This record gives sequence, structure tokens and C-alpha cells, in this order.
Amino acid sequence: MLADLYWPGWRVSVDGVEREIVRVDYLFRGVAVDPGVHAVRFWYAPWSVPVGRGVTAATAALLIVAALHRKAAGRRPC
Repeated sequence: MLADLYWPGWRVSVDGVEREIVRVDYLFRGVAVDPGVHAVRFWYAPWSVPVGRGVTAATAALLIVAALHRKAAGRRPC
């Protein structure tokens, strides 16, 4: 058990194998392990991060295209 809040997006591996996170006492994160010494790794990988990167990249591309279009439109004779 880890005394951190359970929140969607957390992942865990035990000895390099990804496992399911268990909600402990409704608030905390935990993972079931067999007796013995193990390497347990928790990491946070929410779905919102790659979605945010995609939206940011698309917005940047649109702004670049709009700026280039505006610059090209300014050079045209009337």
C-alpha cells in the first residue's frame, strides 16, 4: 500500500511486469505482491497528457499556416 491518493492515470509494475492497481481503504493506491523482495514502480501516465500534446501541436501548426498565409497575402499587389 502507498499512502498516496488513488487517482485515474496511475500505473504500477512489479519486477518489470505491469500489474493492476488496487484501491485500498477507498483513498489509497496498492498492489498485491507475493512474499519476498520485489521492485515496485508506480508512475503517473494520464490520458490527458498525449491528448494535450496533440491539441497543442495541431494549434501550433494552424497558427504557423495562418501566419504564413497572412504574410503571403500581404505581398500580393492590389
